[in-house]
Amino acid sequence: MTKNNAAIRRKLEKELQTWTVIGPVYAPGAMDRWVPMPLDAARKPPAGAVAMPGARLRPRRMVLADHALDLGAALGGPAGTPQAFAFARFTAPGEGALSLRLDVDFYAVLWVDGREALDLRAGNRGGRHPVMLAVGPGPHTLTLRIISGTGGWSFRLDAVEWRSGVPDIIREDRGALWRNYARTVVRHENRPDPLGPCGGMPIPEFEHLMANLGVDARWISVDGGNRGLLYRSKYLPSSPQAKPEHETALKKWVALLHQRRISAMTWMSLTVNRPAWEAHPDWRQHFLVNPPDKNSWGHGACCVNSPYGDAMIGACIELLRKFDFDGIWFDASFLSPSWSKPAPVSCVCRHCAREFRKAAGCALPDAYDWSRPEFRRWVRWRYDMFSAYWQRLTDAVRRAVPEAAIVFNHYHRENTNWHSGIPLAPFGKGFISGTEADGEPLRGAFDTRLMRAYGRPDTEVWMGMAQAAKPTIRGHQPRPRPMLDFALACATAGGHASTGGGRGTVEGLVLGELARELRPRAPYLNLPSWPYAALHVSQQVDTFVFGRNPDYIRLDKTSWYWNGLVGWHHMLAHAGLNCDVIFDAHLDAGRGAEHALREYPLLLMPLAVALSSAQHRQVMRYVRAGGVLVAGPWFGVCDEHGEPRRTPLGDRALFPFGQRFPDWETLRQRPELRARFHDPAGQGWAGVNARPLAALPASGRLGDIRLFAPGPCLHVTRVGRGRIVQCALEPGMIFRQAPGVGLSAAARAWLSRLAPPPAMVDGGPGLIAGVFRRGRSAIVHVQQFPQPGDAAAGDADVPPWRWGVKLTWRGARPAAVHCCLPEPGPALPLRRVRGGWQAELPAFRWGQALKVQL
Repeated sequence: MTKNNAAIRRKLEKELQTWTVIGPVYAPGAMDRWVPMPLDAARKPPAGAVAMPGARLRPRRMVLADHALDLGAALGGPAGTPQAFAFARFTAPGEGALSLRLDVDFYAVLWVDGREALDLRAGNRGGRHPVMLAVGPGPHTLTLRIISGTGGWSFRLDAVEWRSGVPDIIREDRGALWRNYARTVVRHENRPDPLGPCGGMPIPEFEHLMANLGVDARWISVDGGNRGLLYRSKYLPSSPQAKPEHETALKKWVALLHQRRISAMTWMSLTVNRPAWEAHPDWRQHFLVNPPDKNSWGHGACCVNSPYGDAMIGACIELLRKFDFDGIWFDASFLSPSWSKPAPVSCVCRHCAREFRKAAGCALPDAYDWSRPEFRRWVRWRYDMFSAYWQRLTDAVRRAVPEAAIVFNHYHRENTNWHSGIPLAPFGKGFISGTEADGEPLRGAFDTRLMRAYGRPDTEVWMGMAQAAKPTIRGHQPRPRPMLDFALACATAGGHASTGGGRGTVEGLVLGELARELRPRAPYLNLPSWPYAALHVSQQVDTFVFGRNPDYIRLDKTSWYWNGLVGWHHMLAHAGLNCDVIFDAHLDAGRGAEHALREYPLLLMPLAVALSSAQHRQVMRYVRAGGVLVAGPWFGVCDEHGEPRRTPLGDRALFPFGQRFPDWETLRQRPELRARFHDPAGQGWAGVNARPLAALPASGRLGDIRLFAPGPCLHVTRVGRGRIVQCALEPGMIFRQAPGVGLSAAARAWLSRLAPPPAMVDGGPGLIAGVFRRGRSAIVHVQQFPQPGDAAAGDADVPPWRWGVKLTWRGARPAAVHCCLPEPGPALPLRRVRGGWQAELPAFRWGQALKVQL
């Protein structure tokens, strides 16, 4: 403490010796001593007599003796449980932090300038309590409501320190770091009507629980679930259920969250707004096929090219300023409503017709017909137009409220495909890539890697808490395993998780478990990957090849393409191998793309059916330079528009399996798509004994894919300094249909022989990993995850202790290897083994993060 700060502390301490006291006060009735009183959160002492329950009391001036005041001796009063209000005034010379220490007998609440600073409603059970107050220059008021206990009725207040400037933890302005949503770790959505309970309890109690459990970001909502805003807006119609009380309640809710140092986000529907749709027919989307019916979630879809797009931007800025939210989490951030079945395709309104003609020079298509070039051009334009609107909204909001976080839920993933209008390509800046795992924990890791491919620094994957409570004869009990498996899978893949829903206390206990595991991992998230395997996810294939499946716009649509991609990811994960997702655009950037690809020893293109000539040349340069390409059937048989090639692309002898893409009826008969019916043991792959390849012949079998292919299923060719491996069948799709240890073990042996990874984790099945760069070190996340095909593992509350897990680092001897959780520990012993250096990890349950110093 500087000399000047010490002098200010003494001055403030002197001012805090004098108090204005009102008492004794008695709560009406004996059941609830904390019934509201007129002087709760008062911003200044009363100037005269105050009407209190059962009496009219005049203020009395009292001076502390040795920093303490015995209210029992000063006020007397009859027996019982008397209360008192005490007020002190002080003047701060500038912006700063005043540290106090308060001791009370026995119950108390302390406010500063009407804002709650300390809650001892349950009693003073911990002795002296530190309180740090952020104050600006000028006069301030401390208000203390204190209730007697069995031992007495008194309080003691010490001024401990004055510090010029305000520490971040007690700041409440938008510049406070704790309000930055991107920095938060434990994020939870629970957004009922603000006039009702939350999680089965009053809102203040629920948020008190959330703060105590370690939640540092909350989503609530000004949007009545796609049914309009819950306040009167200048820009958008309000919900029919909106009341004036909603606005007041929302402001109090946000203030309560900020008081608890929780970042406050609002959930918003981006394109579905029923009041706007009903009030403005000109704002409505027009559908080329399958308009949502009146009862579907997509009914009320509005077009962002209409005036609705500008109205939404205006409403976003308005609500951020009005309610002091820290950001907006956009759901329904699709063009065509992605959750409606069958899949609808939009928009062909007059506003879209105008914008399309300006961009493409022709009229909108009048039919759903992939053979027509103008239809394919329109599909591409939808991607560009909708992503440009995201950026326009983000830029406008960030100009008005620079600190606001913007999250868009990316609806282009398994089961929600091209009609969402969201590109599979790097685009945009200034917002967070978000999506959902659809209830599957390991999808958290895949979706995190998918979001990282967009190139924006922050990612988030959401999953509902429907599985977080299990019914028992004693009522609902916490079921933490699925939620922790999911959240830690996101962290192992390098990103953030969020959760939603839940009834309160039971699921809240699961959130407490999440906080304990996630918070120590915070320094090791959002790091750049250590390149090993690049998994190609293609907009060209998803949209212009598999998007032509006639089932796509019918109820029985199957995401065949995404089955394969997610299956490859899960097979790699269970093999303990790290991967990144790359898009078509990563093959399109000239020499920059070539050098980026060279960082990956392994390029996985399992269903690269549609390639441009330039992309094919880029891939072949990668192979000739020493890379390993693993391709699936039908490699490059279509151009980038999904049209069958008249002239073969390159040397087809390198890709003998699948010289043309089959018709849809033939594709339905592929054995990969019926893998679950071909397992002779009837147990998925868990009951199959895999035999990894001992070598890499020109053709051969991959583990137990022999169950599905009567002949050779691999073709291996050396090209330049690299190799091309083509699979006749699609292993990822097989794994997705029938997951098990056999195929993942075979893939581990096979792929690590083709391209040795930088780090290998050994310890048996049920371990997944992620490898990242951090300065001159590598960070290796290791997570214990239920084995593929082991449905019973998720029923256990926690995983068993895992012993004897070893990390092998290839290359030069690391300077040191440390465990980072729950905090960095001593260096682990290293020993030389074939292929690298090995360290054995201490026993763990959920997982570990390791720092490899190089």
